[in-house]
Amino acid sequence: MTGGGPSRAFNRSPLLDVDLLRYWASVLFTGLIASFAALILVRFAGDVFSNQLLVSDQGGSSELVPLADGRVFWTAMIATFTAGATLNIMLYVLPSPMTFFNILSFLVLAFSMLWPISLDVGPEETAWLIAVHAVVGLVIIGLLNAIVGFVTRPHVDPPPPPPV
Repeated sequence: MTGGGPSRAFNRSPLLDVDLLRYWASVLFTGLIASFAALILVRFAGDVFSNQLLVSDQGGSSELVPLADGRVFWTAMIATFTAGATLNIMLYVLPSPMTFFNILSFLVLAFSMLWPISLDVGPEETAWLIAVHAVVGLVIIGLLNAIVGFVTRPHVDPPPPPPV
């Protein structure tokens, strides 16, 4: 059995070149769009019910509190940046990153849509909370899928130097 050299898997050139500045600027704008979509949907739900949607308290108690605009905005932003960071890593590591990203993101979306069912609120509020999760998740997934073609290009190795 021979020892062989270092593994080629760690010394391979990347499959895609990513313009990181354009990528993260696009992720930021995706987060803003998703956050404002969530705020609009929560405000619309509040107008329909003539009161705010209720969610569990952040302190860990089982008490339900009105869903604050800041909590909606920052939750959507954090979800977008988490998805963006995951996709960024996948672009460098995986041979078909969009397939894996879509599978993972739809699984996370499905589990996040189950969370409102665990709350002790009425069926209408549960439906609106599931709708908020679905809209925010689909906006994030859709826009991140759209920006990948805008910020990446296939990696091309530089030509070898001419012989001397």
